[in-house]
Amino acid sequence: MIYLIVIILLFFLSFRYDIQGKTKNFVFWYRFVLVVFILIGGLRWRLGLDTPNYLRSFYYDYPTLGQFSFVEYGLGKDPFYVLINSIVKTLGGRFFIVQLIQASIVNVLIFKYIKKHCSYFFSCIFLYFVTFYYDFNMEIMRGSISIVICLFAYDYILDKKWLKGYLLLCIALMFHLQTIVMFVLPIFFFLRLNRIGIAMIFGAFIFAFLVNTIFGEYLTLLNAVSEDGAGKAEQYLNSEKYGDQTHNLKFMAATHLPYIIYSIVSLLYLKKYDNNNPLLKLEPFLLLGVVFLVVQLNLQIAYRYVDYFRIHFILFFSEFFYSLFKRDCPLSRGVVFARTVIVFIPLFFMIGFTDYRRRVRYLPYSSVIERKIDKNREQRFMETQDRIPANRNVY
Repeated sequence: MIYLIVIILLFFLSFRYDIQGKTKNFVFWYRFVLVVFILIGGLRWRLGLDTPNYLRSFYYDYPTLGQFSFVEYGLGKDPFYVLINSIVKTLGGRFFIVQLIQASIVNVLIFKYIKKHCSYFFSCIFLYFVTFYYDFNMEIMRGSISIVICLFAYDYILDKKWLKGYLLLCIALMFHLQTIVMFVLPIFFFLRLNRIGIAMIFGAFIFAFLVNTIFGEYLTLLNAVSEDGAGKAEQYLNSEKYGDQTHNLKFMAATHLPYIIYSIVSLLYLKKYDNNNPLLKLEPFLLLGVVFLVVQLNLQIAYRYVDYFRIHFILFFSEFFYSLFKRDCPLSRGVVFARTVIVFIPLFFMIGFTDYRRRVRYLPYSSVIERKIDKNREQRFMETQDRIPANRNVY
């Protein structure tokens, strides 16, 4: 029910501020929705398949601040995330305090980033909430902090402020080792939707297909990049989602092709009808997201790097939606709006289908106040634990 209330509220705010163009009380609703997002993620109780593992690490694996050492928790062991846990643990806090801190960092930075780059703030927030909000706030706690820091790091690098950008990348790296790849990606900031960009997208698909054909499931061993790597590799090799690199290509196409198609169409439309839109500055990021989506069609493990560009998808989708809706034409506003919604129906269907498959992870909602246990979700937890050694941290 709480999710439905938020969706209805975001619909209302999108209509009032993005469609009608109102400005009164915008700051209040910005802050109100931000607080709601933080509380939903921060006060959750056993939502997200990874949460029990994070919780176990907090109570049984991570040291108090007096025992914390950057020698023991160095690069590859997410030292800044462990440090947050250690501080909370030392002060006598419970794990939900860590959840609140993580949700605050992630949502404050995402809200700032969306407000910075898009004129249709609440529509973007709506898309964020119905797509990857749950992953960022209830699953990949370490990774999502790294991701939101990288958003601003890449903005700095795009503006040629190299020092600030790479300093932020270094901070992000201390939350999750996967960020090391992001140090290399700026060499691709030249990407545009031209012959070179299209060739790179097709080349990425062919490359991923050949790599998958040659190496198959052993690609998951690339995750063994820390002392805990053997356990992680075992986890992924035995995982239904990540161990099977073929992962039902038809299903992958159904869930990924809409993102790819709408990304390209959005970019082409804005270039033709709104060529001065400042969002076009982020074109390289959108195309990098498309490249990783194409790679993911054959190498599921590439999902890690798709996550870094999900925010850019919703920025361009929102801008495309309203550019199409507000474009001058002889039709009535109602007809234009209906036409625009019809254009986006495949995308909405894909979002709903993907959300339906993952619903058990966060439905029904349970908070640390009531602490209700859902049997279906607990069964999924048990199935996960059957594949993951109890004394290991997992992503």
